[in-house]
Amino acid sequence: MILSELYKVFIKQRLIFFLIVLLMISCVYHIFIGYDTTNTISNCETYYNSFFEKYQGKITDNKTEKIKDEYKIIEKDNENLLANKREKQAFESFYHIYLYEVESGSGYLTDTRGWETLLCHDRINYFMVIFVILLGVILFSTEYENEMDIMAVSTPGRNRLTGCKILIGIFGSVFAGVLFQTVNYIYLMKTIGLENESYPLNTIEFFERASYKITLGQALMFKTVLNIFGCMLLVSLVMFFVVLFKKREISMVLSILAVILPTMIFSNGSTIYKIPWVSSLLSASGFFWPNIYGQSLVEDKLQKVISFQAIDKNWMLLVLCADVLSMVFYIL
Repeated sequence: MILSELYKVFIKQRLIFFLIVLLMISCVYHIFIGYDTTNTISNCETYYNSFFEKYQGKITDNKTEKIKDEYKIIEKDNENLLANKREKQAFESFYHIYLYEVESGSGYLTDTRGWETLLCHDRINYFMVIFVILLGVILFSTEYENEMDIMAVSTPGRNRLTGCKILIGIFGSVFAGVLFQTVNYIYLMKTIGLENESYPLNTIEFFERASYKITLGQALMFKTVLNIFGCMLLVSLVMFFVVLFKKREISMVLSILAVILPTMIFSNGSTIYKIPWVSSLLSASGFFWPNIYGQSLVEDKLQKVISFQAIDKNWMLLVLCADVLSMVFYIL
């Protein structure tokens, strides 16, 4: 029964075609937006990377002495003896990272641009979202639109069919979550690299004040798991809409709005991570972000204000438990 449903959904309904197309577009998109970097580094990337090749790892007294020697040579270059000013700027970018790691970071040197691309942004992979919505809609909409209401007939055979569809939806969403995220990870590993996953999270300057004492790899695994759970919750919500409204178009529109509207309404701050909803799981990064501060003009004076408030661990667990209960409700 499961095999026949898989054939009907992926082959007869051409979901496999949509999957391939969305994956191809996703690859092009990642290549187009690239990874976190600056023009200073991009203009002299080989020279910039050479410092990490020489000094990568735990900062020792020997490494400190050599880095300071290189810094002195550049500081004495008053007559612009260096062949390229861009090299000087690239070294200064590296030296800034070195100073951060020594003063308040983890004490480890590595190129974190790949990790920053994944962990320092709360983007949602909308190609993954589109596929999950199509999966949930296709699973049930055909029967309803052809007046074959499988949910209204309580025979054992129809119940088994409904169970098969739900299982395909859940496991299909897990597959989509893993697949689309893997495409992004492979791109970053082949371009900028995702090395030294065992280094502490505060190796990235963005996480200097982070309360989570985890590694870069653990943070990425946490984000990946939450994204997959977000796909499971989304497909459950989509199937719920199809069963409720029995119309493909209405269900698709409502599902898309369910993802997009919260991100638009709560585009600033951490509110979206404090409510049990699918959008926060599909971005996930903000769950372990530290407090982020900005400047605000108050009575003609610039004052430091919190633009993003770190999510309390207990509150995060409460939100995730509520998300689990929501998924159970949608399925049942």
